[in-house]
Parts: sequence; C-alpha cells; structure tokens
Amino acid sequence: MIRKIAVSTLLLTILISCAAPETKISTQVPVMESPQPTPLPVRADIGDGGLLSSLPCAASCVYGIQIGETLLDQVIPLLKQNRLSECQREESASWIGITCGYSVIVQVDRATSVVNATGLYPSAPISLMEIIEKYGEPDYVFLQAEGTTETATSRISLH
Repeated sequence: MIRKIAVSTLLLTILISCAAPETKISTQVPVMESPQPTPLPVRADIGDGGLLSSLPCAASCVYGIQIGETLLDQVIPLLKQNRLSECQREESASWIGITCGYSVIVQVDRATSVVNATGLYPSAPISLMEIIEKYGEPDYVFLQAEGTTETATSRISLH
C-alpha cells in the first residue's frame, strides 16, 4: 500500500511538473495617442471674386484669367499678382487643375495648355437674384448638395 501511495505521489509530482507555467496576462491595454487632425485650409478672402463687382475683372474673367485665352504658364503668376497664393496643382490625363488660396479654381486643357474652365468660392454672400439681375436668366442650372447633414452645403453652376 505504501508503495502505491509512493508511486501515485511520484506520478502526481511528474504530472504537475509537466504542466505549463502560469503566465501573467496583462489586462492593461496600452493607450496610443492619435495624431492631431490636420486643420482645414482657410479660404482666401476674395469677396465676390469679381462676379458682381467686376473687380479685378468682370465675369467671365476671373482674376485676369480668361477661358479660351489664358495659357497654363500665365495662371499662377496672375493669381499671385492678385495675392492668391498657396497654389496646388492636380493633374489627370486630359486636364490640369490649379487651386489657389483655396478659393479660385482653374482648369487647363492638357492638349492645348489653354484654360477651359474657372470657378471660385466667394467669401461674400451672393444671392441668385443678384446674379440673374446682372447677367440675365441662365440657360442651364445645376444644383448639387454636398457635405454631411450636420454641415450641409450646396453648389450651384449657372450656364
């Protein structure tokens, strides 16, 4: 009987010594700091961009840039001359887009290097009625909703 107890104790000791050691699992999760969000660019104060005031030039001119006339290499100097800087360039297979002051957009046809579209984000409020009074009824209107429900905006194109 003593022999059975001794063998059982020895067997139990062997089994216990073969068991995996207890590992300490940390329940703390390391806190990682997220990077600060990049601030949104501030649009240049361009007033009405000349749309109603005709300053520095009357529509369809935008800061000295004329659709169908102005060349690509003239775009940025004309915008900088009007204190619009921080120009960014975006390119595709058929066009080159230039945005300056986050307020004026110019599109250039890549094949001809001539401006084929302009746009602006005025910093002064402009009503649709004011535009119609100055230029007459448009042939075509395109209205597009943008943003989120919290920061909804709209874009209108008149042709």
